[in-house]
Amino acid sequence: MTLYNLLKIVGGIGVGIMVFSNDFSWGSFLALAFLALFYIGSPWYAYFKNEE
Repeated sequence: MTLYNLLKIVGGIGVGIMVFSNDFSWGSFLALAFLALFYIGSPWYAYFKNEE
């Protein structure tokens, strides 16, 4: 398991808890969108894709 996969799992769990503990709101939607953009746009993404 790479660090990227670990971060993705932790981030997904965090977003899941945030979404399900509250009613789904624009705040959680924006946080989810931000995480998606961070994962896609991060230079680490390409690095860890090459590691796998």
